[in-house]
Amino acid sequence: MSKLNKDSKNQNDLNLALSDIEFFRELIEGKHQDIPDRAELAMTSLVTGTSLILLLSERFVFTHLSDEMISLGQNSNLRSTLLIQAILILGILGLGVYGLAWLRARNLQSSIGRIINRKIKFLRLEYFFPDLLLKVFIFSLVILSGQLQFVAALLVAFSADYAMQGKFFRFQYAVRLILGIALYLVAAEMILTDAHALFIPLVIFTAMSLFSFLSILIERTSRRG
Repeated sequence: MSKLNKDSKNQNDLNLALSDIEFFRELIEGKHQDIPDRAELAMTSLVTGTSLILLLSERFVFTHLSDEMISLGQNSNLRSTLLIQAILILGILGLGVYGLAWLRARNLQSSIGRIINRKIKFLRLEYFFPDLLLKVFIFSLVILSGQLQFVAALLVAFSADYAMQGKFFRFQYAVRLILGIALYLVAAEMILTDAHALFIPLVIFTAMSLFSFLSILIERTSRRG
């Protein structure tokens, strides 16, 4: 049994060494920074598909959800249920994102930590997790306090923050900055005008995700072509 464990460890070390060699080869050739990784493409397609499903559901299935959301603020039990459902959706999406990174690491015979550190740095736990927890805390506070009329504006502000940080969206720095500022202004305007339609943040996030997905796809195709 110990021999099998030793052989398995040696094979794993060999795979990691080969992964290191491939990484340095890409770095020397200038490919590592220039071409978006396939894991990023798959991750962006997952986020885009999920946001598109939510957008279509809001438009054609739960057509009165935005108005009903205001009345939900008067019922503490329904508020808690809504919060749990939102966290579950977010959790499943998060597992899907890290699952894709794990599959990419397995395909490259590497570790998920190395893939994230080298190819998808914004998913590093010390950067991604605290930021996500803060957003969940703010979102929970708004829901549990019964101020559901601010949910749509809050989601737009979250989109602005992710855009400016470059998380989930691949834009040039100037575009990220301008887009983030513009979305913060939209969120502020929504608060001032009591705009609470969930369609607004959903269509914004879906459009940004789709544009980012197409940008990654085009960039990978052109650079590898």
